[in-house]
Amino acid sequence: MSTRNHQCLIKSCLHPWEGKAQSEEELKQENAKLKQENIELTSASVEGYEEGLNSQGYHNFTFHRFKVSAPAYSHNIDGIHIGRSIDVNVLNTNIATGDDCVSLGDDCIQVLVKNLKCGPGRGISIGSLGKYKEEKLVEGIKVKDCTLKGIDNGVRIKTWPNESRKIIVTHMKFENITMNNVMNPFIIDQEYCPWNQCSKDNYSLIHSCKP
Repeated sequence: MSTRNHQCLIKSCLHPWEGKAQSEEELKQENAKLKQENIELTSASVEGYEEGLNSQGYHNFTFHRFKVSAPAYSHNIDGIHIGRSIDVNVLNTNIATGDDCVSLGDDCIQVLVKNLKCGPGRGISIGSLGKYKEEKLVEGIKVKDCTLKGIDNGVRIKTWPNESRKIIVTHMKFENITMNNVMNPFIIDQEYCPWNQCSKDNYSLIHSCKP
């Protein structure tokens, strides 16, 4: 396992292995380069970020003691988004943002979210799923020992209606989730259609099961 101990702020980050400060743009470029295997990102702090962390195509990647902070009014900015990845862990992490603290897209396999503190924000979301025909299954999602406080939604599964793509979502487990002042603790939304971008003539074809 390759470990990177950041212990830094995104606006002025001093990397111990490089000995120089990095700008926000440089950190975004570095985040894009981290799409490789066997990496642990430890003790990093990201504050006032305008785009969140979009983690796509990762294998065996761990966020450990991570902190993401953005204003509560920063809508459509997820703390951490994970998609098309295998064996990703989000451990002992604090996220405050205006949208999902952690969101999972399609083709996520074996993802563990443990000891997450979320709030403000919109909780933990699987999806949205089913909007695009090339999407793949979601399997082996475990959310454990998390605290969600002062947020709109707790745990949410979002799928688009009236789409032809069939996707299986299987082996999901939510365990020991503490919610305090949460408007909607658990939502399964099969008619997710923000800004009226779709028809609601039919339900979503996404299937959730445990074979």
